[in-house]
Amino acid sequence: MEKDAILEPARLERYADAITKSIALKRGDAIVVRGAPAHRELMVAVASSAYRGGAHVVDVVYADPLVMRARLVHGRDDALDVVAPWTEGRYRELTRKPD
Repeated sequence: MEKDAILEPARLERYADAITKSIALKRGDAIVVRGAPAHRELMVAVASSAYRGGAHVVDVVYADPLVMRARLVHGRDDALDVVAPWTEGRYRELTRKPD
């Protein structure tokens, strides 16, 4: 096991598989995996599991808590609840029903 690894590879794979099974992933689905940079190892494992399970696309989104803190401390009050148009579009597209 790598020095900084959170779990040995086989256990990490089983954990990621349990996550993708818990969301009832179906062939052709699109999913979003979201976490902090510290969760990268797990996020990669979940993405791999989802692709093995037939996901069409896995969108991995990193949310850095220090960036969020900077927004809360230094951002304008009227912009705190604003979602970037490209983020809104990405989520809208990912939740769109197939034609």
